[in-house]
Amino acid sequence: MSAAGKEYASALFELAMEENCREEISRSMELVADVFKNAPEYADFLASPAIPKSERTRSVDTFFAGKVHPHVASLLGLMTEWNAVREFDECAADFAMLCKSSLRRAEATAYSAAPLSDEEKARLLAALERRSGRTVDIEYVIDKSLLGGVLVEMEGTRLDGSLRRRLEDIKEVINESDA
Repeated sequence: MSAAGKEYASALFELAMEENCREEISRSMELVADVFKNAPEYADFLASPAIPKSERTRSVDTFFAGKVHPHVASLLGLMTEWNAVREFDECAADFAMLCKSSLRRAEATAYSAAPLSDEEKARLLAALERRSGRTVDIEYVIDKSLLGGVLVEMEGTRLDGSLRRRLEDIKEVINESDA
């Protein structure tokens, strides 16, 4: 993520917390992200240096007036003015992450070679929640390239309990003892 996008998200998040409007701003951020996804030409228009800034910012005011939270409209106008509209999606993603973090929630993806039993899922969930101190939402993915075990990705951290990793660890121990 870009430093500027992260700063925009952090500033907006602080404002949302201060004014207790996190959910409304979150919905507005999602709405703008959807507009850019479904109409990339509009994002191109707002990012175009060939079009005067005043025309681009006026477009933001006109298009989003009454449709999004005023703070989101202001942010988008500022990002347009500073030629940072291309960073909006990253800003929205970081804002969403800050919101989840403030709710003490985390997302994780668990990869396994075969489906996990309900008991295994429950043990994994409990372990991740103990480790993170948060409520964890897990997506379970079957990855046939794994030999066995579980590989978990959570908030930028990879927890590798795969059989392949364990075999590599054993190989390292054997190689060290041979040396």
